[in-house]
Amino acid sequence: MSTDYGRDPISTRVIEAVARARGVDFTELPPLYEAVDTDALDALFVSRSTDVADVGLRLQFSYAECEVVVRSIEDIEVRWGAVEPEPAVSN
Repeated sequence: MSTDYGRDPISTRVIEAVARARGVDFTELPPLYEAVDTDALDALFVSRSTDVADVGLRLQFSYAECEVVVRSIEDIEVRWGAVEPEPAVSN
C-alpha cells in the first residue's frame, strides 16, 4: 500500500493504514506505542524518503491483529488477520 500522507510522521501513517485495512476509525485501534517505540519509528524514517528502499531498510511488527511492514515513508504494507490476537491474561 503506497499512499501520500503529506508531512505526517510515519507513526501516524501506520495508524491510518491499519485503520483503513481493517475498515475502522483510527480511534478504535489500540495505542501504537504498545506495539512499537513510536519515537524510534518516527526518527528512523523522518529524514528518509523513497531512497530508504534502495538500502533495503525494512521494519516489520505486529499491531492491532495486523502485520505491518514499513519500507519507506511511502511504502507501508498492512496484512490484517496475519497475526493471532494476544490471549487475554486472567488472574
